[in-house]
This record gives sequence, C-alpha cells and structure tokens, in this order.
Amino acid sequence: MLRIGFAKRAITPPIGTPLGGYAARTEAAGAVHAELYCRCMAGQDENGDFVLVSLDLLGIDESLRLRMLEGVRANGMNLSAGRFSVWATHTHSGPEGFPDHLHRGIWMSESRPPNERLRELTVRTTVAAILEAKSEQVPATLQWYRARCPAIASNRRNREAPHQPDVHLLEASDATGKVIGGMLHFACHPTVIGPYHFISSDFAGAAIESLEQANRSGAVFLFANGAAGDVSTRWARRGDQPDEAERIGLALAESLLIKRAIQPPSQLLPGIETSYASEHLMHSFTDRQDGQRLDGIFQTVYLNGVMLKLVPGELFASYAMSSSGTVIIGYANGYLGYMPDEASLAEGGYEIEACRLDASALHWIAHWLNRS
Repeated sequence: MLRIGFAKRAITPPIGTPLGGYAARTEAAGAVHAELYCRCMAGQDENGDFVLVSLDLLGIDESLRLRMLEGVRANGMNLSAGRFSVWATHTHSGPEGFPDHLHRGIWMSESRPPNERLRELTVRTTVAAILEAKSEQVPATLQWYRARCPAIASNRRNREAPHQPDVHLLEASDATGKVIGGMLHFACHPTVIGPYHFISSDFAGAAIESLEQANRSGAVFLFANGAAGDVSTRWARRGDQPDEAERIGLALAESLLIKRAIQPPSQLLPGIETSYASEHLMHSFTDRQDGQRLDGIFQTVYLNGVMLKLVPGELFASYAMSSSGTVIIGYANGYLGYMPDEASLAEGGYEIEACRLDASALHWIAHWLNRS
C-alpha cells in the first residue's frame, strides 16, 4: 500500500544576503516579498522509501543533493540515491551560491565562494522537512490532472516560437478523500520580479500558495519547473514588481482550479502497475568552453502511471514539444546550465553563449528524453 506524507519549512535567507539570478542586480536582499520554502513529499511503497523535494532556489548542485541524502540516512531513513529527487523552482530572487558554481546568474570560473553557512542551514532544514514528511505518512491515492495556461508564458527568444503551455497537477488524497498535498508542474522562468532587492519565490510561489489556501486542509504542494530554458513571462507581464508576480501566479493556479475536471495527462502509461518506480543514470560530458568533465544525473520517475524525466539543467521548450509521453522537470539533481536544441546553437544569443554543452551532448540528451 502506498503511503505519502508532506511537509514544508522556510529556507528564507536573512536580509543582507547577496542574491543570485541577475547580472544587473546591484543590491543585496533588503526585503522579503514571499518566503522561500523547501517542500517535501515522502512516500513509501513495497520497495521502500522515496522522496521528492522542491526548493525555492535558483538551482542546486550535486554536493547539496549528496549532503541532503547523507543527512536523512544519518537520521535512520533507508533512502537510496535512485529514489531521491530534488529540484529548484529556479526563482531569480533567491540567494546567491545555489548552485555553488553560479555567480549572479552567470556561470564563471572565478566567483566568490558560496555562503557555506547558508548552504548548510538549507541542508539541515531540508533534512528536517523530509523526516517530518515521513512522520506524516498515511495511506494515500494519487491522481493527475492537466489544464492549459497559454496566456502567461511564451518563448522569450522568439515570441512566435512554440512552447508547452500545459499545466500538470498531481494530487494525493488520504483514505477519506481529503487532499493532503501534491505537485504543480509548469514550464516558465520565474523572472517576473526584476533585479531588485526582494527575496521572493516569484510567480511559482504565488501559484503554490493559492493552491494550498484553496484546499484549506493543510495541504502542501511542490512546484516543479519544466523545459523553461527559453520560456518566460517576457511578453505577458505588465510590470516587474512583486504584485505582478502575484497576479501571474494566481492566473496559473486558477487555470487548474477552474479546469480541474480536464482529463489526466495523455501520457498515462497503462503498463506501469506500481505507483512509483525510478531509474537513475549518471552521464559525463565535456565542457565545450574549458574542456573539463561535467557529470550530470538523469533520472526517470514513474509516478502513478506518468513518466517524469528529471534533467540537471535548463532545457529549451522544443524538447518538451518533441518528447511525447514525458513530463520534464528541469533544474533537478544538479545543474549543467542551458540545454538549447541543436538548431538554436547556430542562432546565438545569451543562452547559447552561456551553454557548456556541445551538439553531441545535446543529441544524447534528446535521445535519452525520448527513451521510455
């Protein structure tokens, strides 16, 4: 029998913390618009524990993931690396140093050392939240829903280029039918708020807060970003202040709350009988800029008949458009930077200049995404 528990804890950094996400930002954190959280879903099936974690951060790195895994194991939880999934929501109004090799939103070989005290506090808080979620486990059932929200996101490089407007919602319900939590999935850069001094989870946090309040049952929802490397609210937002992030977040949540009767995702896999299964793959690439080795974790999770592909970077929207039968989660289990499609490499632009992967690496990723 499937057992599920949820928990969330604040990971908001103190005022004065340098913020990451914008090269143009000149101020440290001066105000909190919206608290940053780690949100955890801890499950247990016939094969043992599994955990999904979303963090309101710009990104994560392999070291952070490993320390979290070691932390829960040290507290008696029998969790294998292949059944542990952690990702960032990719808010650009969070602390610098997540992941440890980013500096002000730009991957640089020379950057200030990350704030290890803040990183360790984030690890300890996340470990505590995972253990709390495990203690809250009850027999549960899972249900997927899907809606479309085409009005708030589009391709930021080319307004006319396609993107994936689908919104996916996973709900977990206890034996009485009460919703105890779930996950909201949508592909879009959380960059509504500009390069100011606000700490914020941006529109993603506003959407999640709206869902949690709507359920009125103490439910906790994770936010999972998708193939959002070239997708943002650039052409839809009406400003770059916190109130606009709240408006867009509410619009995203309402697309589900109003249309929740829409059919589940078309990629339901009838051949998968278990509620949870996962495959864990480490793959190495060569950094096209400095020739160094880059290791990335690529994870496939089958969750209640839906196949999730967890990718350690910022995939372009075209991958989602061509990966039929897959829900892509980006910024997961590490960070390898932008992952443009091969056609975009010749077009240039910021994302291409920052990209560390060559065409052969991108071809491997595309092949992996389409492998069931």
